[in-house]
Amino acid sequence: MRKKIKKPITKRGEELLLMRLDKLDHSEFIQVAILNQSIMNSWQGVFPLKDSKTSLREERLNEYNKIKGGVKK
Repeated sequence: MRKKIKKPITKRGEELLLMRLDKLDHSEFIQVAILNQSIMNSWQGVFPLKDSKTSLREERLNEYNKIKGGVKK
C-alpha cells in the first residue's frame, strides 16, 4: 500500500511501526485488524481500532480463540 502511494516504508519506520503496533495491543488477531484498518484507509501509520469497544474486542478474541482452538475468555 505504501509503495502504491509512493511513500515506501524505511527499515527504521518499519521498526517504529511494529513497536507502536505492539503498544496498541498484544493480540495478534487485533494487530492484524489494526493493520487492515490502516491499509483500507491508506494511512501511513497505525492507530487504535475505530470500533475498539471492549465488548467488540472480546468478541474478536473469542473468534480468534475458536479459530486457534483456544479457550474462550
